[in-house]
Amino acid sequence: MTKLTLEEKIAKASETAIKKAEKDGLDAKATQDAIDTAVQKVKDADAKASETEDNVYNVESPVKGFCGIGAAGVNFAYGKAEVKEGWVLDWYRNHGYTVTKK
Repeated sequence: MTKLTLEEKIAKASETAIKKAEKDGLDAKATQDAIDTAVQKVKDADAKASETEDNVYNVESPVKGFCGIGAAGVNFAYGKAEVKEGWVLDWYRNHGYTVTKK
């Protein structure tokens, strides 16, 4: 499955909103409101996904192959974990873990 671009997601959401508006018998103003709402939801979801992806780091344990729960409840599998930025990331850096931007 290919990842859709923001423009493709907006087009698909708009098309879906139009079809639903026609089915529900909405007038032009209500249809435009439905389209605007659908587009805003897509934009908000895209912004949130981008924000989340930008703040994720890979953490590698000094104990190769470690599987279990580390500091702050971070789950490690085969010596690796993903951590969002924050104090816990600094903790791992200061305790001998390798931290790299995802």
